[in-house]
Amino acid sequence: MEKNKINSNDFPRVLLVIRTFSIKSGLGITINNLFGQWPIDNFAISASKIRIDKNVKWEKFYQIGSQEEKYPFPVKLFNKSKKYSGVIDRSELINNEINTSSNPVSKNSIIKTFSKKIKSKIKYIGFHLFFSKSYVISNSYFNWIKEFKPDILYVYPLDYETAKYMLVISERLKIPMVVHIMDEYRKRTIPNLFYYYFERENELIFKKIVNQAKLNLSISDEMSDIFFERFGKKFHAFHNPVDLDLFENHTKLNWEFSGVFRILHAGNINLCRDKSIYNICKAIDLINSEQGYKVILDIFTPLEIRNTYWGGVYSKFNNVIIHGPIPHVEMINKLSSYDLLLLVVNFNEWPINYVKYSYSTSTSEYMASGTPILIYASPEVCFVKDAQKGQWAYVVSEEDVDNLKDHILKLINDSNLRERIARKAMNIAKDKDEINKVQSDLKNLFMSIVEHDNTNN
Repeated sequence: MEKNKINSNDFPRVLLVIRTFSIKSGLGITINNLFGQWPIDNFAISASKIRIDKNVKWEKFYQIGSQEEKYPFPVKLFNKSKKYSGVIDRSELINNEINTSSNPVSKNSIIKTFSKKIKSKIKYIGFHLFFSKSYVISNSYFNWIKEFKPDILYVYPLDYETAKYMLVISERLKIPMVVHIMDEYRKRTIPNLFYYYFERENELIFKKIVNQAKLNLSISDEMSDIFFERFGKKFHAFHNPVDLDLFENHTKLNWEFSGVFRILHAGNINLCRDKSIYNICKAIDLINSEQGYKVILDIFTPLEIRNTYWGGVYSKFNNVIIHGPIPHVEMINKLSSYDLLLLVVNFNEWPINYVKYSYSTSTSEYMASGTPILIYASPEVCFVKDAQKGQWAYVVSEEDVDNLKDHILKLINDSNLRERIARKAMNIAKDKDEINKVQSDLKNLFMSIVEHDNTNN
């Protein structure tokens, strides 16, 4: 597939401000893909944490650190940690040649234990929200921005503190701001005695940032509809697109299997997924023990999961294997070698409310791989409803292990069903989520607000 020729004059200069940019996260992968057409010199990233690899082409990075992070009295008297602030070279990030993390003064184990207990009590009460850090624009940061000369400020307001900071930057720069929301921001406050107060504050700050934005983006059509009702503003839906060129020689063409039926889950295992992954493990264990099949679940996730409660639980299943993360391109090459891919969400209230309008980063690439997708999640989640409507995945929307086991068995025993689901998904990915089309649509939207801003000035 021929790529569009790049002319830097056709692309606005975009400054991304985000809490964390990591190419191993779904958010980082999505950003990298959405702006794939952008010239290197026209895109800059500033964040409190930055993690990249060789697949990230961007070269302009600024880490928001101790010069920008400010703690109120009396917290600042006890906070002795220092975090690097300033420009970071791409090669130093890739090769881990620069220490960009905080360096707290060492404490003995007794003090650490006591401090941890005190912090947990403070969080339960909710006082930590009154003493959390705020951000300022340091001279170093502002000079770096001026040198870059951005046309657009592009922000991901993932929490209350960073949303406030993004408004400060917007008011200082006086350039058009684009807001991209990917999850239900209202469900981030930890339950505590001041929960409703901070939820109201959260709502106010997000309304302000949405109203000040020249362009608002969401992650799904349903999120766009809900946010239009909530804010009275139009939201354009953009989720992770798929580069079909990467699948040219890595698409499943045969849906039969022999001997071992292989299932894959890729991505972080967090409070939104942990219990449902456990149910998948139990269902597979029952299939193997009762039906005589050999079904294997490969989980690709940060290896730290092994040191958590759920990591220990998963590891006890004989046919569940936990792998560390692998580069994105390598994962794409693996997808078609599996018989089933998983998209899951826990069935309890908080995860459903948090992701109900979201779209999993992996979805478009799973659809393009030719491997059928099993979704195990509540019907309240938007991509579940979308899959049921478009028939691009097999959906199990009831939290019952025996029922889940029966549905997985149905998929194992019916290769025609797996092929039908997979082909439907491939066609939709080609028509709706092809990367060049999505990137061009995004570029045209960005150009339109820059041209409108120039006309008004």
